[in-house]
Amino acid sequence: MRVPAVLLAFTLLVPACRSAPADGPTDGTANNPFALIEEADQLAVQDLWPGFDPRLTPVAIYDGERTLLFRHPATPDDFEPVPDREDVQAYAGRHPGVNANSSVELAGVPTATLMPSSTNVPLRARAGVLIHEADGITLELRGATVERAGQTITVRLASAR
Repeated sequence: MRVPAVLLAFTLLVPACRSAPADGPTDGTANNPFALIEEADQLAVQDLWPGFDPRLTPVAIYDGERTLLFRHPATPDDFEPVPDREDVQAYAGRHPGVNANSSVELAGVPTATLMPSSTNVPLRARAGVLIHEADGITLELRGATVERAGQTITVRLASAR
């Protein structure tokens, strides 16, 4: 009987699609770019997968007031140094290239981008998003074709060499 099979599948799959429980505090630090980079770097200490180190990926984070640029080897002209942080540059407001949690080329360099999220998102979850965006850049640099269509991303890996 087809209806019971559909109901069984629905019953089993819906609970699996629920959000995972919060992993870490939800105290608003998820939108602090410095805390976010620090958390992602702590997660990246693990060997996530061969040849991938998100700590090497340039990152632009818009925090709702300014766009901060981390680890960028060729700072774009429209970014200014951040006092007491020689490794970070800032753009007043949202940089035009930072439109989503995604990636963009800034000054010719692929850069992971992050937008602010609601304050109830744990810092560790946001750090995971950052690592995910860095991985997309790594895949593209390795010859993968990444097609973005709305929220769906299809990755076609180049043949192994």
